[in-house]
Amino acid sequence: MAASIDELPQCENPENFNIAEHFVDAPAALHPERPAIVGEPREVSYGELAALANRAGNALRAQGVSRRDHVLIVLPIRRSLWPLFLAPQKSARWPFP
Repeated sequence: MAASIDELPQCENPENFNIAEHFVDAPAALHPERPAIVGEPREVSYGELAALANRAGNALRAQGVSRRDHVLIVLPIRRSLWPLFLAPQKSARWPFP
């Protein structure tokens, strides 16, 4: 079961809203074992999704992608897209799927 809206932290400053922190990191901190993505071939938990997004973000950083850089993502719509879509957002980079 996903975290309820009441469990998520409120955004005090909309200018600094980070979708990845709000919808992945916060639920992962509360309930890392809960499913974030459901479907075939397997479920992905919030904890796993957060770890995958962090890993992808670290790879972008290692390639020299900086804050506020634009990132083009060219992948079919499938489960593997989500960590890559969330990774740039975690550090104020802007993905374009």
